[in-house]
Amino acid sequence: EGEAATNMVRIGLRCSVDQLMHTGLFHADPHRGNLLKTPDGKLAFLDFGMMADVDEDDRYGLIGLVIGLQNKDLPLVTEELLELGFLKDTTQLDQLVPRLRAAVVNASGGTGKASDLNFAKLQNELDEISRDNVLKFTIPPFITVIIRSLTILEGLALSVDSNFRMVRGAYPFV
Repeated sequence: EGEAATNMVRIGLRCSVDQLMHTGLFHADPHRGNLLKTPDGKLAFLDFGMMADVDEDDRYGLIGLVIGLQNKDLPLVTEELLELGFLKDTTQLDQLVPRLRAAVVNASGGTGKASDLNFAKLQNELDEISRDNVLKFTIPPFITVIIRSLTILEGLALSVDSNFRMVRGAYPFV
């Protein structure tokens, strides 16, 4: 309860981001039943039945995509969307980039700041873009797994602290 619980959430989030960013291999199902506070106050991950592995090029591509969207750097966004497999070509880029920016704004409560992102809302926004089927846009499976994992952690974090912000909690990695 209280600050101790929030601290455990921070540790879990940092551990998950560290797994993803340093090795690419991460626990893809970090719900309450798979996290345990040890008697000495440490956090243990359990049940490694759902793991995901993101290769180094894709990890760097994700970083580039986030930087490009944040800085409105269209050439960088284009390059990363193509490299990561969201797009097959650039023919609809002028329609997709504004929709991605709008998705980030909507998922951040209108601020557009990465630090305010709600990952459950972001997943819904991306799913909607994909479902519209107007754009030739595909969400790569590894992105879905990453967002699902972050959504689970976000739900846990918000149950402990309703003001918790995932991106802020992931510092110093993000």
